[in-house]
Amino acid sequence: MFALRRNIPSTLSRNFSTTARNNSFAKLTLVGRLADKPEITATSQGGEIMKYAIGTSTGRGENQKTSWFRVVSFMNEGPQRDFIANLDKG
Repeated sequence: MFALRRNIPSTLSRNFSTTARNNSFAKLTLVGRLADKPEITATSQGGEIMKYAIGTSTGRGENQKTSWFRVVSFMNEGPQRDFIANLDKG
């Protein structure tokens, strides 16, 4: 079985990602609602972090459950940070 696998050309092997591998960061996409307005907090080294919580729901009706995620992001000043900082609860 393994001998057959060695004969498969590399162009036919399956690629799981087309982006470069980076072991330093993980990416997670959450779709949900903000628990409260995001807050910007200063760090001890003089930088700033943005903190907020997102609630995601699964299931329907009486079986619906909400999972809460606390998010801390390190963002430089710019349009993306301004957009997130100005989001309201909900």
